[in-house]
Amino acid sequence: MMGDYEFSTIKIVPHAARGESINVGILLYDRGTKLLHRRLTDNWDEVRRRAGVESLPDLGAAAESEPARVGDGCLESLAENSMGSLAITAPRPLMPFGTPRAALDWVFRSQVGVPDGGGGRAAGADSVLAGLVRDAEFPRGCCRRGHEFGNGRVSIRFPYVFARGGSPFAAMFAVSFSQERALAAIKQRLYDVVSIREWHGGGIEFAMFAAQERGEVDEARGDVRNALGMLAERGVGVVYADEIGGMLGRLRRMAA
Repeated sequence: MMGDYEFSTIKIVPHAARGESINVGILLYDRGTKLLHRRLTDNWDEVRRRAGVESLPDLGAAAESEPARVGDGCLESLAENSMGSLAITAPRPLMPFGTPRAALDWVFRSQVGVPDGGGGRAAGADSVLAGLVRDAEFPRGCCRRGHEFGNGRVSIRFPYVFARGGSPFAAMFAVSFSQERALAAIKQRLYDVVSIREWHGGGIEFAMFAAQERGEVDEARGDVRNALGMLAERGVGVVYADEIGGMLGRLRRMAA
């Protein structure tokens, strides 16, 4: 039986104008079991940098791993009583999921903009792809950074989306095999791909840019090689650093 869930986002809202509001975690309420599940980023150095603050609210209680038993209206109450630089958003409904963990993983990935600790190398792969896309000189408006897909109630942002006539036809994300959390990053993006396909059906070509050359695959960790198999099973292509030029050229011609 699929669970009935709603969620709120935990935000840091700095007082200083130079900082930005940061989504740092998720509260997930299971209406069936009356349990409140929580997940927060562990990358607090990045939160401090982007929010422009030295000290942060004590989130120890919210970060407890065990779910808490609460009543209906808990998320509404937390949102109404938010104080200081810590804010809880009003609850939103969530599509059905088989388990609270699956629901929590998906909504955390779609809503929280700060990667968990250890994600710096993923950012490096994304920076490489960003430069390559920029140099490919796509027609204006054809390449979108952080395009948001949604089904009316929930949404998810995808790093690179290529559109023709206003409609997305291809999407890409970047990963480095040397990234400590490469397997986790690939699994998260696969979950995104499945969700987007449910909302939009076919017609969008998904691919992963690997910041290594094809010849380096054999040197990758076993879990990464297994992840490449998972991508193939889901029809997500892999384009390597020595192949990306041709791929971007093809996408540019299709977008024109």
